[in-house]
This record gives sequence, structure tokens and C-alpha cells, in this order.
Amino acid sequence: MKSDFLRNSLLLISGTSMAQFIPIVFSPILTRIYSPSEFGNLGLFIAINAVLCIFSTGLYEMAILNPKEDSNAINIYSLLILCSFCFSSLIFLFILLYSYFPFLGLRLFENIFLLPISIFFTGIFQALGYWLTRKKQFNVINYSKVSQSLALVAISILLGSFGFKKNGLVIGFVIGNVVAVWPLINTFISFSSYLNWENMLSVGKKYIDYPKIVMPTSLMNTLASQAPVFFISKYYNSQIVGSYSFANRTLTAPTSVISVAIGQIYFSNVSEISNSETLNLFPAFLKTTKILLLCSFALFTPIFFFGAEIFTVIFGKDWVSAGEYVEIISIGAFIKFIVSPLSTIFLATNNLKTLAGWQTSYFIVSIIVFSCGIFFSIKCLLWLYVAHEVILYSIYFVLMLKVIKVFDSNLKKNE
Repeated sequence: MKSDFLRNSLLLISGTSMAQFIPIVFSPILTRIYSPSEFGNLGLFIAINAVLCIFSTGLYEMAILNPKEDSNAINIYSLLILCSFCFSSLIFLFILLYSYFPFLGLRLFENIFLLPISIFFTGIFQALGYWLTRKKQFNVINYSKVSQSLALVAISILLGSFGFKKNGLVIGFVIGNVVAVWPLINTFISFSSYLNWENMLSVGKKYIDYPKIVMPTSLMNTLASQAPVFFISKYYNSQIVGSYSFANRTLTAPTSVISVAIGQIYFSNVSEISNSETLNLFPAFLKTTKILLLCSFALFTPIFFFGAEIFTVIFGKDWVSAGEYVEIISIGAFIKFIVSPLSTIFLATNNLKTLAGWQTSYFIVSIIVFSCGIFFSIKCLLWLYVAHEVILYSIYFVLMLKVIKVFDSNLKKNE
């Protein structure tokens, strides 16, 4: 198991690193084509897409690793596709209706007609990642992510070069998600013989806790994580929104995929351990924590000390503010990188209420913090946000240790 964990971690990390290396390499070109305001539009689009994607799938994708039989797992995925298609269609109909008959005093934002397409393909892509992790087809995941990055960069540069700067970044993002799905479809089709409508409904009922309990709390968690973009858009100008959005994306995009890759493999191992009913969870937890801690030190220490200088040299003088912001938020990113991948322990051990309790607290405190934005400068607000991240994620880690302690204690009693 140890050799498999290391091999799978290295395989996924190499693929995801390559996928994120592509946009980073071309970022100096993109920042000279597009302004901070245009990156702000992309950040707002991604934030709205992230929130609505949770509704589209009901988070059934998280249940794909749980069943012992592949037939049940593939039916969970099929149910997820159906839910995502229906939700995306409803969003499209709402947008179409609203464009002709405005009501509620809402104002449609740029590129909103791309949102249903983005929601649908983002949901499929995320779910296929869980399915391929279950089948340990990590090479296919890597190929898909690299294809996504190449399409995103190529389309963004092409459209920006021909003057389509207002929409180029968002279109590139959407097309990248569409392209990412195609390499994965053949794998899904090969298991299509397992599809059964009755089984689909059966697994939907069996894992109803995911849309019923996990989805609302995950929605709050996502809203909390996207709160900086939403609130900065409300309180500050578009230049600040774009600078923050680019800083955050540049910091988290390459690092989060490494964190998520390790987290998915950890989730797979923990699910196997919990199903075995003979192995303790703490050794795998400790080993993964050490790996994440070492990676976090290597990634975020240089950014904290030299972020402004790095951004100015690489991305140009227009992005010095983004470099100052990234130095501040790197502190919160440091602890989040370590703790977030380990949180799948709540899912693997069915401690959903504990997970829901923390996410609810995180949401409430985040909204309170950013509601204070009107009283502070952007830098003061970001320092307040970092303090909130450190405190809340430290509590999160302690809760994980308690869950593992209870699980391992119960295992010893049953021996």
C-alpha cells in the first residue's frame, strides 16, 4: 500500500503540475494582453460557476469511490450527469427568460450565456476525475488536465490577439472545460453496460446524504471561499478585483491541484482502510500530513518574502499590487494546502455532521469578516481574512484528529 500510494501520488502530481505549468508559462503573455479588470471578469465568472456547479451535481461525485461494486459507482455517475444536465438547462432557460423579461432588479453580467455550458462540463469533468481515481487510471486524468490547460491558453491568447479582450479569458476557460471531458468519455462508455435505471434510483437514495447534508454545507464552504471575489467586487474598483483575482488564481491554481491530487489518493486509501475494518487510519493520516507540510513549506515560503518582486518582474509593472496581495494571502494558503486534502476523512468515516458543523461555522465567520470590508483598505481586509483562515483551519485539523482517534479506538474494541 505504501509503494502504491507513493507511485500514484507522483503520477498525479507530475500530470497536474504539467497541466498548471502551461498557464503559468504563458501568464506573462496573458497579463500583457489583458488588463487587471478583464482578469476580474474571469474571476467573477469562475466564482459563480463554482457555486452553481455544487447544485448541478448534488455532490454525488463524492460517493463514486464508496461502493464496492463498479456497477453501483457507474450508476451514481449516470445519475450525476442527468442532474447536471437538468440543472444547466434550467439555468439557461432562466437566463433566456430574464433577458426578455427582466425582474427582481438583477443585472445580467458579461458572458452569462456561457454559464450553463460551463456548469455542465465542469460537473462532468469533476465527476470523471473521481471515477478514474477509483479505477486508478491516473494517466487518463493527467492527459485530460493537460488538454484543458492547452485549450484554455491557446484560445485566450488567440482571442485576445484579435481584439476580443472583453470575452477572451472567459471563453478560453469554458472551452478548456469542454476539451477536458473528451479524453475521459471512452473510459465511461466502456462501463455503460452496467447502467440500470432502477439501480440508478437505488444508489441515489442510498447516498442521499450527499445532496441532503453534504451539499448545503459544501455550498456554504464554496461561498465562503469565493467570498473575497464577491465582496471585493462590491466594495472596491475593478482594478483591485482583477489584481486580487489574478494573485489568488496564480497562487492557488498550481498548488491546489497538487493538494487535490494527494487528497484524492488519500481518500481512496482511507476508503479502502475503513472498509477493511482491520487497519488503523492514523498512520495514513500522519504520512499524508508530513508530505503536505513539506510541500507547503517549499511552495509558499518564497512567495511570502518575495511575492511583489516576483510578480513585477514576470507579469509587468501593472501587477505590482497583485504581488503585494499574494504575499499576504500566501499565509492562509499555507495552512489550507495542508488541511484541505485531509478533510476527506469525514466522508470516508461517515462523520458528515461534524463536517457540516465546521463548514457552517466557516461560512458564517467568512461572511462576517468580508462584511467588514467597507470599513478597511483592501490590504487590511486581506490580513483579517488570513487570520480567519489560520484559526478556522487549525480547528478543522483538530476535529480530524478526534475523528481518527474515535475510529481507531472503536476498531481496537471490536478486535
